[in-house]
Amino acid sequence: MQKILLLIVLAAAAVFAYLQWFAKPAYSIPTIEQNPIPKHEFYLLWRETALTLCDGNEPGPTTLTPPKCREYVTDKHERCVAQVGAQTPPTISSKAESKRLARPYLDCVIPGHFCNGVEVRTPAEALRHCSS
Repeated sequence: MQKILLLIVLAAAAVFAYLQWFAKPAYSIPTIEQNPIPKHEFYLLWRETALTLCDGNEPGPTTLTPPKCREYVTDKHERCVAQVGAQTPPTISSKAESKRLARPYLDCVIPGHFCNGVEVRTPAEALRHCSS
C-alpha cells in the first residue's frame, strides 16, 4: 500500500514539474486577464486570426484568393510586428489593451484591395491605380 502511495506522489510530482517547467501554456484572448500573454505569443495569436480571415475571402478582381492572402499575411507578419509592436509592452494583460494593440497590426497585415497588381488602401490610391 505504501509503494502505491509513493508511486502516486512521484507521478503527481513529475506531472507538476512537467507542467511548471516544460509545458507551453495555452494563451488565448478570451482568458487574457487570467493568463497574460507575452508580446511574441500575442502577435502570433492575431496572425492566426488574420489567416482565418483569409479563408473568408471571396476571390475577385480586386481581392486575393485565400491561399495568396495567407501567403501575404505570413510574409508581412514580422514587418508588421516590428512596425506596430515597438510600443507594445512585454506582456498584454487586458482585453481592452489587446483590442487597442491588435487594430494597427491587423490593418498592417491584412491585404487591401488590388487594382492592376497594385495594393490600394485609400480612395486616392484607388483613383490613381484602378481607373484605366
